[in-house]
Amino acid sequence: MRVTRAILVIVIPFLLEVALLIDCGRSVLALDKPYHDLFFYLPRSALDAIADDADAPRIGDLNHQPVAIDDTTISSLGRAILPALSHPDQVNLLFIDHVLLALGVHVAQTYGGMRPLSRPVRGGLAPWQVRRAEEILSANLDGRVPLKEVARECGLSVSHFSRAFRRTTGAAPHHWLMTRRVEAAKEKLRDGRLSLLEVALACGFSDQTHLTRVFTGMVGVGPGAWRRALDQYVPTLVIQRTQDTVVNIEGGRQLPKNIPNARFLELSGTNHLPFLGDDIDQTTDDIAEFLTDVKPAMGGERTLATVLFTDIVESTKHAETIGDRRWRELLDAHNSIFRRELARFRGVEVKTLGDGFLATFDGPGRAIRCSLGVIAAVRSLNIEIRAGLHTGEVEVGGRDVRGIGVHIAARVAALAQPSECLVTRIVKDLVAGADIGFTERGKRDLKGLTEGIDLFAVTPDSCPFRKFHPA
Repeated sequence: MRVTRAILVIVIPFLLEVALLIDCGRSVLALDKPYHDLFFYLPRSALDAIADDADAPRIGDLNHQPVAIDDTTISSLGRAILPALSHPDQVNLLFIDHVLLALGVHVAQTYGGMRPLSRPVRGGLAPWQVRRAEEILSANLDGRVPLKEVARECGLSVSHFSRAFRRTTGAAPHHWLMTRRVEAAKEKLRDGRLSLLEVALACGFSDQTHLTRVFTGMVGVGPGAWRRALDQYVPTLVIQRTQDTVVNIEGGRQLPKNIPNARFLELSGTNHLPFLGDDIDQTTDDIAEFLTDVKPAMGGERTLATVLFTDIVESTKHAETIGDRRWRELLDAHNSIFRRELARFRGVEVKTLGDGFLATFDGPGRAIRCSLGVIAAVRSLNIEIRAGLHTGEVEVGGRDVRGIGVHIAARVAALAQPSECLVTRIVKDLVAGADIGFTERGKRDLKGLTEGIDLFAVTPDSCPFRKFHPA
């Protein structure tokens, strides 16, 4: 092999010695039989960037005597990324970038004689840089975002960002991301409706096996066993104020991570006791919501309304199949259809829920017809939605609605089948005589209610929603 353009090519014979091949203008390696190698290519621009970031003179030449050099550091770095070559679908680009940066710095210092002109900056990231970096990493749990992109968003070079991030958070970016993935998986695992595969895909893992391997390595037990253990523990609420003068807030944040079925409520202020503060009413409401799983009324206007919840069936699977850009386009089309039908039947959009909506209506008939209109229209996008309806008193606060009626509608929607509009008995009774048919779905126990509630599925063919034109 003749090296003609590379400033440096590093060859790691698989499980053998390490060789550095320098451009000497002549053939430096000849292989006449099958051989397993790992090649790293460092262009001149990469070495220049490393020197500039270290505030050091740029490297003129490398010490390449002898031509073949046994370097245990490079060998170790090479072996560190071998698993990525075996499982490319599970590659964490942040980790690969981290290894390549370490390799470049090692070569520049060991073979290029690079020495900083001044002591490196020892500070960490500014608060806004921490927030921005964590936002980007959390939004890309699959680890496909390059380290240089995160660094650029923070206005820093890759090496400077890596050092500052570790100094600020106590972990390298790739390790922070892996920890965040596992924490996100724990949050999803608490929802017993999700399969392990759905949890894995939602949290950036390539498949269930990938989730199990990483989760077990960091937590000590597999995700299935961890979820089953939740049923053996009483739910726990940990409360602490951010500026607590007695116990460091980091201790409070860490505590619920080590308690199965625990949640953390972080309050503002300095008092160690949560009941000492101006937000006592809000704190009491938060505790009440934890105990009852129902958000207490906030003292706003109460009104009678029909509440609609919708969501896209198997949204995670769709997003994984078609990719982020196409998924965003699909969501935009879905949202346009929903808002068109909502305006047609005089509904009020409360908020979007990622892959669904929360809306209210002044009558259950319009709500049913709107739901069926959306269900029929989104089929043109090759997706299905489910819808849930309940009529009851809700509390209006600003542009939001809350109360037990909202919680009931949300839980009814979660029980609906694909392309189904599921309603409570009160909705069915209120539209009696309106040529809307229903199929019984039986009595179901809903979380937060002491008694079961009768549910009914709307029969689409019985409802002439296409002929309905509200005044």
